[in-house]
Amino acid sequence: MAEARCAVAVPAADRCASSGNGLGLRLLALAAALVCAAPAFAASALAEALRHHRDADRLDVGRIAALYDEAILTADGVNRTLGRLRVFANRADRPPRELANTRLLIAHVLWRHGDPDAALAATDEALAALETADGLLLKGRLLDAKGDADAAAEWYQRAIAASDSEPEKEFLTCA
Repeated sequence: MAEARCAVAVPAADRCASSGNGLGLRLLALAAALVCAAPAFAASALAEALRHHRDADRLDVGRIAALYDEAILTADGVNRTLGRLRVFANRADRPPRELANTRLLIAHVLWRHGDPDAALAATDEALAALETADGLLLKGRLLDAKGDADAAAEWYQRAIAASDSEPEKEFLTCA
């Protein structure tokens, strides 16, 4: 993220011409401080997650964590974030990968927020749009977390087959 740089020079004549109590100069300094403190570009974690996952082959867990953190730490809240994500997840004019990734973002937020059943439903919707290694893996993890190890094993096997990452395949095989 770019940081705004700002320098405000107040000519000596203007400093002297300000009101007798220096209010004009103080207001100018305050305005300069407020303008200079704002970053040149500040995207929300939601916007960043949507932009990145639009056509990404794999999910970025760091962006997912930032998305959830932003949702719980702002006045908007998790429900509003989920509502915004659902708008993007239900657009029929979007490519399958974008729909699947957006639905997986929803699933991750739901799981982090303590609703594994809704997360599983969102994962199934993502897999219906496009079967991805991340979707298969998330379904296995959710089933595992719910205590259904046998069903989870099937999804882990499918995730291994769909993954193009050798370290991930090795990790999932050993887990």
